[in-house]
Amino acid sequence: MGLKSPEHITDYMMDSNEEDEDEMLQELFLAGKLKPGLNIPVEKKIFVNDVEKLKSKLNSIKTDLPWMERFDIINEQAELAPELSVELKEQEEFVKTGRSDNLALNEFKRETMFHRQAQLAAMEGLARVKAQGIPTIRPNDYFAEMMKTDEHMQKVRHSLLEKQAGLERSEKVKKMRTERKLAKKKQVESTLRKQKDKRELMENIKKYRKGMRTDLDFLENKSQQDNPSRKVNKKRQMKNEKFGFGGKKGKFKNNNIDSKPKNKRPGKSRRNKMKKK
Repeated sequence: MGLKSPEHITDYMMDSNEEDEDEMLQELFLAGKLKPGLNIPVEKKIFVNDVEKLKSKLNSIKTDLPWMERFDIINEQAELAPELSVELKEQEEFVKTGRSDNLALNEFKRETMFHRQAQLAAMEGLARVKAQGIPTIRPNDYFAEMMKTDEHMQKVRHSLLEKQAGLERSEKVKKMRTERKLAKKKQVESTLRKQKDKRELMENIKKYRKGMRTDLDFLENKSQQDNPSRKVNKKRQMKNEKFGFGGKKGKFKNNNIDSKPKNKRPGKSRRNKMKKK
């Protein structure tokens, strides 16, 4: 290995990983290049599959309880779902192209195996339970005693109601703020529009006074803007066309001097004077 001094050994250990360090130290110790007492050789652990001892231990902890008390099932895996099959193929392609490592693929396969085995165990267990006449669905009139007291649940309910009321208040305040902002914005826009109209009106009046403008159309436009046309009531319009607007038709009021009839007969004093003559 070319390691002749402790300095060389230290440099090599800094540049190597843990497995390389263990192998290197064992080789150096066996070659007699390390002082005894500082390092202890690591013996390779041998794993023994002692089937008889395992069965003996299983029998010692095994109980003779009925299946109803154990619900243990030994089964194979369920059929692979189509979507999982497609995903598994995609993971294999990722490993082939180098976009994923083999460890991720093994983890996915392991999780899929657990899922398939649990799925089939649930299906077989449910069928076995139904075959023995054991109910698996809680009746509609079944009432179970709760672990928490009614007083505790009332506190929880009160807390939830307070939280909901707080959220409603917050939403209401937020809505009011939004409406207030919109109203303020409309008020500002209306004020600016009035100022603009007033400014344009004063400019048109100045132009008219200076003779730069001879028409007064801007006054009519201003009047139309101030008094927008109302929606015509068709029913009222039909009655006006049929019956008119009330009052006498085709006549004028006769309470003035022009409306009074002309009387050609002279007055009484004048007639008396005429008689004296």
